[in-house]
Amino acid sequence: MSTLPARLLASGLFRRFLLGMCVLALAPAAFMAFQLIALSRGGIQDAVLELHLKLAEKTAQSVSIYLGNLDEKLRFTVAALKRPNLDWTTRQELLRSLVESHTDLEEVSILSVKGAELMKIYNPQLVQRETAPDYLRDPGYIEYAKTRTPRLWTTAREGQVPRLEVYMPLSDQTDIRVAVALKTLWDSISKERVGGTGYAILVGAGGVPLIYPDARLARSE
Repeated sequence: MSTLPARLLASGLFRRFLLGMCVLALAPAAFMAFQLIALSRGGIQDAVLELHLKLAEKTAQSVSIYLGNLDEKLRFTVAALKRPNLDWTTRQELLRSLVESHTDLEEVSILSVKGAELMKIYNPQLVQRETAPDYLRDPGYIEYAKTRTPRLWTTAREGQVPRLEVYMPLSDQTDIRVAVALKTLWDSISKERVGGTGYAILVGAGGVPLIYPDARLARSE
């Protein structure tokens, strides 16, 4: 005659009991493991996001410093040009000093309030030849002339680094215009890497891309 334990083993009830006990024992452990994985993943995502935010803040700060440095030099020159009884030779020297003080500065001009170019100094290393543009058709000048308050105007140029134009009033009858090729910013921002595939873009008014990694990203994209 078979014993009771033997009959239980033969019926498989004991095996099902053991399986149930194992499930009950492993379920909390599996739940805790899932929770730990989720927390770890969330922590990694938060750390990566914080890193990216700091990188964006650092890049934005570099742009602010660049523009602040340009603004300081321009305001110093404007203050000097406003001194009374300056002859044109002295004015030319002041404009030349401004051009030579900034590696990205292409040209600086004194304009009449009607948009006529009265004087220009340009950097021959950045500008192939001196030009006399029609400022009355220039979008940046047109916007500036509406109020004659200091204005920045950016222009994306195909195959070239973007240009920044700065307009400021010089007197009741004259204005000053500075054109800057944003090469220094282009070199730093376009080479920025975020992880394995990320990149940085400097966007102008209206969503126009000004600086981007042209080797990795077509302008149309």
